[in-house]
Amino acid sequence: MLKLHRGEEKKLLLFGSVNLVTSMMIGIMNNGVDAIVLNYFGNADPIPMLLIFGSVLLIVASVLYGAYADRYNGTWIIILTLGFSSLFFILFSSLFDFFQNWNATYYIMYVFRFTLSTVLTLQFWEICNLFFDIRQGKRLFPKILLIG
Repeated sequence: MLKLHRGEEKKLLLFGSVNLVTSMMIGIMNNGVDAIVLNYFGNADPIPMLLIFGSVLLIVASVLYGAYADRYNGTWIIILTLGFSSLFFILFSSLFDFFQNWNATYYIMYVFRFTLSTVLTLQFWEICNLFFDIRQGKRLFPKILLIG
């Protein structure tokens, strides 16, 4: 079941740990955004509409990421999407205090977290794809999922 070849233990531990940390970051971000949005609105009335918009944005982001990942080098896709996400959060957090009483700020934050969660997950597996060949992936990816 845990058949590992020489030198794969370190890779398995590294990528399992990264998967665990990524999953924890996504969970913390999602819970934090939920708490902020529910605290601001005081009830869950806007949540169904936000979930619909989030789902649509999630599908669009996944299709675009898949299309560009097939067309371009995986490393550049990772750098560009992480750069875009970082830039968005820097701008968003710097403008958050200024637009704190504007409802759209909370809508954008709630909907964007779906996209960021998906992109982080896709990027993790894209990075795994760069470090493992198909044979190793078939053997090790289930183990990486078990660790994280």
